[in-house]
Amino acid sequence: MSSQGKKIEKQISKDETSATYNIYDEDHTLGNALRYVLSKDKEVVLTGYTIPHPAENKLNLRIQTKNYPTNEVLHSALDELTEMCQHILDTFSEEVDNYNKNSISNNMN
Repeated sequence: MSSQGKKIEKQISKDETSATYNIYDEDHTLGNALRYVLSKDKEVVLTGYTIPHPAENKLNLRIQTKNYPTNEVLHSALDELTEMCQHILDTFSEEVDNYNKNSISNNMN
C-alpha cells in the first residue's frame, strides 16, 4: 500500500483528459488486462502501463482521452473488466458442474 494507505493514487495532471495513476499491490496481471480494456474504448487516445521496478509493488497506468475525464474512463474499464471476469468464472463453474454430472452418470453405467 502507499504511504497514505490508498490503493490508487492519481498523479496531478494539467487537465482531466490525461492522467497517470499509481496502483499499489498489483502487477502485470491487472496492468495488461486494464490496458487491453482501455485500448478498446473509442474515447481513449493512449493507454499503457509500467512496473517501475520488480522490487516495487506498484503499477503506473497512463491514460489519455479525446475529451473525456480519465477518472470516468478508468471506472468504466474497471467495471467492464469485472464483468468479463465474472463471465469467465460463471462459464468455468457451469462447465465444471456439467463435467461432474457427466462423470457421475458415466460411472453409474
